[in-house]
Amino acid sequence: MMTVQDIITDLQLAELSELNIGESANTNANLTKYLMYISAGLTELYTRFPLNQRQLAIQPIEGLTDYLLTPDHAYSNDTDAIKYILDSVYDVFDWDILQILGAYDENGQELPLNNNNHICGVFSNSPNAITLPTTITTRQVILVCQANHPKVTGLDSAIQIPFGLRNALVWLIASRIWGTRKEDGAIQKAIQYAQQYNEACLAASYQGTANTLDSVEFNIHQLGWR
Repeated sequence: MMTVQDIITDLQLAELSELNIGESANTNANLTKYLMYISAGLTELYTRFPLNQRQLAIQPIEGLTDYLLTPDHAYSNDTDAIKYILDSVYDVFDWDILQILGAYDENGQELPLNNNNHICGVFSNSPNAITLPTTITTRQVILVCQANHPKVTGLDSAIQIPFGLRNALVWLIASRIWGTRKEDGAIQKAIQYAQQYNEACLAASYQGTANTLDSVEFNIHQLGWR
């Protein structure tokens, strides 16, 4: 299992070895910075590649058209907010949505998404909100979402990416850190690592070492309906 410590070690041994932040003795002192850069890098990779696809069930409420997709509105959450996200204590909705990929009714029939020619469909102008028509009749709307990487909080936190994207993540982080430095040649290093990051991502797409939307086929059996 790849961890935050593994990514930091990679950076310290190579890309950041010339910097104070790259000294292993300073890992704990710089851990907050590392976690910030790693989290941002993971979000970029999870946006670029559909590495974490999740389903979210919404229970339409009569008279309500706008639905905010935040944990406050989940049944598992003990708040006073109106509830319409059908999760449970065994499958808690506590993850961030990057993009809504599709919508289905309770029978597994696909619903139009952001299609102005179908006023009975689902509309979304933000990953964290949808609008449902007042005429909707299905008892559940199942959203297929591209979700973010789980939060990383310490050195032992798991990094959930294909091994083929490990170098891409390291080079992306290195590019961003070097881009903040004032040493001679820092900007050139930032550009160099950014180019290596993009080349690694293109290679992963071409070689199939990272999941892509082209390989995903949504159907009622994959979504769990029978």
